[in-house]
Amino acid sequence: MRYPIAYEMSSSTSTSSLRDRVLRAGGWTIAGYFVALLIRVCSSLVMTRLLAPEMFGLMAIVYVVMTGLALFSDLGLGQIVVQSPRGQEPDFLNTVWAVQIVRGALMCLTGLLFSAALPFIAHSQSLAANSVYANPLLPLVIAIFMSSALIGGFESTKSALARRTLAMATPIKIGIVCQVFSVIVMITWAALEPSIWALVAGSIVGAFLQVVLSHILLPGPDNRWAWDASAFKEIITFGKWIIPSSVFAFFIMNGDRLLLGGLVNAELLGLYSIAFLLSGALQSLIHYLMGIVAFPALSEVARDSPAQLKATYYKFRVPFDVAMLSVSGILFTFGSTLIRMLYDTRYSGAGPIVEILALGMISARYYLMISCYNALGKTKINTITTAIQTLVFYVFVPVAYWRYQFEGAVWAIALCPLLSLPVIFYFKRKYQLLDVRKELLVLPSFVVGAIAGEMLSLLVKYTIP
Repeated sequence: MRYPIAYEMSSSTSTSSLRDRVLRAGGWTIAGYFVALLIRVCSSLVMTRLLAPEMFGLMAIVYVVMTGLALFSDLGLGQIVVQSPRGQEPDFLNTVWAVQIVRGALMCLTGLLFSAALPFIAHSQSLAANSVYANPLLPLVIAIFMSSALIGGFESTKSALARRTLAMATPIKIGIVCQVFSVIVMITWAALEPSIWALVAGSIVGAFLQVVLSHILLPGPDNRWAWDASAFKEIITFGKWIIPSSVFAFFIMNGDRLLLGGLVNAELLGLYSIAFLLSGALQSLIHYLMGIVAFPALSEVARDSPAQLKATYYKFRVPFDVAMLSVSGILFTFGSTLIRMLYDTRYSGAGPIVEILALGMISARYYLMISCYNALGKTKINTITTAIQTLVFYVFVPVAYWRYQFEGAVWAIALCPLLSLPVIFYFKRKYQLLDVRKELLVLPSFVVGAIAGEMLSLLVKYTIP
């Protein structure tokens, strides 16, 4: 089934070259990300002055729980709309939307059950009395926050359709509007009543507004409940390896806070969360570009010109690498100074954490391979790779904490991803996606960044009292 003549996405999708669409989408994505990052950092500066570090430690665990539920139930619904030849058919889109609603409801229910079980786990003394998980406020915060999962399930598939065609202008504007309203709610609430509920309320308002605007402002067919058996079968076939891969990815991406939440108190985890916000800013941008821009482009190349996949992959990789390695070097030598410039003395302990975590960017640039394998439909490879990364992580981080306490755990968190590089290179070589020269060519960017960071530190030292 084809769309009615009144809706063909826009003529640009057929008349514009892939390169033009990638550049437009990339431009909007980068601009939108930096606006969103500016809003996030500014709101962080305000909220850290209104709220205590312990509240950010609690919310770090809440976000981990939400992320875990999302990834444990991840069927790749957005990705299948981008990748599938049927991705523009209304029946297919409506089936995706129906599955998405059911998934959101199940996430909410599971979150409520988890929050109900936490007090019993804490009472059984299975958790350290001073750990974040044992905090008596955490179960209620999780229970209320889970409403955002239920709300998010109703987001229109027009959002995924926009990613498929690389028409990113409107979705990015919607995201910024939602973030602004979320921040306004958080700051207003915190100013009137400085409590963790300011953070919870802002997130829920942002989720609700995202759903409403996705239905109203984005072009495309309106969603209605439908169930196409062949579409559902395709979703399950595509997602059967997405789920285990996402589960392992959850334990990798959130393992730091997941483990530290059971090892350290809320204040120390709050400092780690602030450091993670700054050190992970560029990583988030690169991952966002990979999912929003690179994956649709790689999928189109894989469908139409598979022989060009390697060249297209490195066209994305080289600029990503230069950016990641340069900023990694800068933060490695400038992180403590940056924290002193931005935050009050209560958060000074986040500085050394930023510097250590910056090393994680060296390996994070290989996440583009996830998009590449998904574009080829080889989601099983991502499962194997992330399973190995998970095993390494959950062995070395606890051992490092046991031997060297918190600082040792942070070093292990930053360096563990490097141990999985042999597996990554094995699959890159197997599928003829490896160019050794381009892999080595970008490495000096880290040294250049480290020198620049040291110079910035000296400049601040001698110019700012």
